[in-house]
Amino acid sequence: MSPAARQIFKEVLSRHQLTEEEVTSKSHRDFMVLARIEIANRLRSELKYSYAKIGQLLNRDHTTIIFYCGRMKQKPVCLKKWKEMHNG
Repeated sequence: MSPAARQIFKEVLSRHQLTEEEVTSKSHRDFMVLARIEIANRLRSELKYSYAKIGQLLNRDHTTIIFYCGRMKQKPVCLKKWKEMHNG
């Protein structure tokens, strides 16, 4: 993992109070999924990582990462939860 990717993980994991093992686990708990969505979107937008590369880092299939990246743009409910976690 590049230093820039490591920094993104560190920032997101710190904000969500998670470990790397938790965020790469198979858990579907909302707060873990939201952290994965944030990491995936930041890796995609800031570092231009491919969906496959992001999938490797998060222990997910590339199609899941495509879904995660689309959620930030297309699913207001998910965005609302994410914004509540960070602003409320």
